[in-house]
Amino acid sequence: MVLEMLVGPKKAERHPLEIFLISMLYTIISIFIARALFPSETSILTIAFITIMFIPLFQSMFILEEEREEKDIIYEHKIPFQEHSKLLMVFTWFFLGIVVATTVVYTFFPNFNILSTDVFSLQVKTIQAIHGHVTGNYINPSTFMRIFTNNTKILLLIFLLSSLSGAAGLFIIAWNASIIGVFSSLAIAELEKTHGLVYSYIVGLTTSLLSISLHGIPEIAAYFLGAFAGGIISVGIIREKHKTKEMTQIVGDSIEVLLIAEVLIFFAAMIESLY
Repeated sequence: MVLEMLVGPKKAERHPLEIFLISMLYTIISIFIARALFPSETSILTIAFITIMFIPLFQSMFILEEEREEKDIIYEHKIPFQEHSKLLMVFTWFFLGIVVATTVVYTFFPNFNILSTDVFSLQVKTIQAIHGHVTGNYINPSTFMRIFTNNTKILLLIFLLSSLSGAAGLFIIAWNASIIGVFSSLAIAELEKTHGLVYSYIVGLTTSLLSISLHGIPEIAAYFLGAFAGGIISVGIIREKHKTKEMTQIVGDSIEVLLIAEVLIFFAAMIESLY
């Protein structure tokens, strides 16, 4: 794959900012290709193209992380996953690249404006559905349970997809990134009614991301952990380690990471239910 030639797994860990730039580039390319081929299905095809492009890189990274985890267990007896923050950072820059690229396309390319076209119509409908359940300055039990249950399902789907097919959980992560990108684009478009384009973009993007950061950061971090935990298990199975003591330990450690992710989902749901 071209991406792996540009940025291999080790280089991605050393220079995660490159992942941000490449993620932006690939997202923009995916949007234009999806729009050109199937205009009515741009919403979902863009995410599919992004996922296809990035799966080989993240699969290679999972292999690298599984090898490190195995060595930690066998030789060094380190705390599981303690040195894998670099992979989570790569996930973060990948995610932000999609968010920013989405806002760039919708803001600076009029033919892709979300208010006048059906580009990413599914994401717009999702945002409208979420805003339809706004509460007040208290934790509404029914709202909390709805958010908590929905986000738990997403986390488990990411974990399951990653466990069965390596980096396949990227699809759901990219989907969530596109929703945030569209959310920011709506905020930018609203500011454009009374302010200049550049001002609207900078202020709209910043304020929209800050407005969801309290619950968004732990929620997205949980999804990253779910993809990571599932991806490590998948690689272990592919490498035929499923009958070894090390694989048993890796599965146990992955479940621990998944539980940590669920705790993050819980607190994120509590915060979001206040909105």
